[in-house]
Amino acid sequence: MFLNATSHRVVAKIAGNVQGLNRSCAISALVFLFLFSSAQYSIGQVDTSVGSSQVTHLPHHWIDADTGNRVTRLTFDPGSKALDSDRNAFTPDGKDMIYTSPLGIHVLNLATKKTRILVAGNVASLAVGTKTRRVFYNGGRDTRLYAVDIDTGAITKLADLPVRGEIMSVNADETLIVGKNIERTGADYLDFRIQALKEENSRLRADPSTRMSEDRVKDRAMELRAAAKIPEDLFTVDLRTGRVNTILKTTDWIGYAQFSPTDPTLMLYTHEGMYFETDRIWTMHADGSQNQLIHQRTAKEESATREFWSQDGKTIWYEWQKPRNKNIDMVGYDVATGERRLFKMDKDQLSISYSVAAGDAFFVGAGRHSAGAQRAASELGDVNMNSKQSIEILHPVLINKKAQGDPQFSGLFNIHDEMTEAYPDAKYVGWFRRVTIVSMVKNDYTKLEPNIRVSPDNKLVIFTSNMLGPTYIFAVEIN
Repeated sequence: MFLNATSHRVVAKIAGNVQGLNRSCAISALVFLFLFSSAQYSIGQVDTSVGSSQVTHLPHHWIDADTGNRVTRLTFDPGSKALDSDRNAFTPDGKDMIYTSPLGIHVLNLATKKTRILVAGNVASLAVGTKTRRVFYNGGRDTRLYAVDIDTGAITKLADLPVRGEIMSVNADETLIVGKNIERTGADYLDFRIQALKEENSRLRADPSTRMSEDRVKDRAMELRAAAKIPEDLFTVDLRTGRVNTILKTTDWIGYAQFSPTDPTLMLYTHEGMYFETDRIWTMHADGSQNQLIHQRTAKEESATREFWSQDGKTIWYEWQKPRNKNIDMVGYDVATGERRLFKMDKDQLSISYSVAAGDAFFVGAGRHSAGAQRAASELGDVNMNSKQSIEILHPVLINKKAQGDPQFSGLFNIHDEMTEAYPDAKYVGWFRRVTIVSMVKNDYTKLEPNIRVSPDNKLVIFTSNMLGPTYIFAVEIN
């Protein structure tokens, strides 16, 4: 086994990171070192091929045929994924983005597009620092919380987490981390997904003329998980002392806790379940006080979901439907005043998730899987037909006097729905102009959500996709 000088430096760097990890993480790291050196994989070289000839010949960049936009593959390690859209991935200075792969935690420099591995081994959960260039994580079955310095690679143990603890978000002054913990013997979503798959297979055996429905399996698993009423809790970790404090105990299915980007005492979190059956979006202070529902549903065919913070922390944005697929709005909830701004949407603008640029300059929709449209398209030999599999920019168009006098917009100014009845402070401020920026027709949405985000300079939309087979991270340039 022979290594060049660059490989020697990288191996030495990773070996240093092994110190302080538990035995399982150390073994994983050593296995990686062997595979790393055997394949002569030079981390940090954007145009380096990895492994098989199939991976070697995958494109590095191309012009999207449907939009004319340039798409760049940012990662070259199969299985690499961006963090979930609701989680911060960028360092406080905006220079680097953190992502994961089966090899561990990685750093992507946004200027050079070079990548390097930061921590080798399986990662259970992580959060990117908001004040310092640190990443907080726990690995595999290790219940200890660590911080790794992005520049030096130094690893520090900070706390012992609950046995099934998962960290989610770091607060604005980097003094607290919020996480959730399910009781030691409690089942979780994946357990109920197995049960839902068994039920679906029984249905298929009873009626072989039908086909497997991923949507039915997902909905059934969510229904079973929410109905199980498994005890779980939200907790915080004081990063200065290592103290773990339980701030909420419940038998509801909870998740997606996100600290405000600017207020270190405020977070939002969700009650999980079927969107049209759950009062989903809540806020709470870091000490567990002022637990508040943000949107009260008043009808069965109503949902308030796909929540996310504005980057200035002033607004919680969410998608609101009542009834389903008919009256649709993007709602901005002002956390200081409780007022709501509404942007009118149509079904073509719906996405599986959203993100927002700095200054609320524009929104990004990740697209969504449409099984019915795909079947119709397949039968007609047209994979693009109404499948809605594309990433799109939603440009806000604000109401003005000229628009108010235009007959084509008359319906917008005569809206009378239950949002404005239930919330007198709510008002419509505009609608969206939708621009497709990259086709996702080759992405399998049933297996992977794109995890979209906008780069700190508002010039790139970054997303995960399996459009090339293995999962990689991509970026599309925007104007």
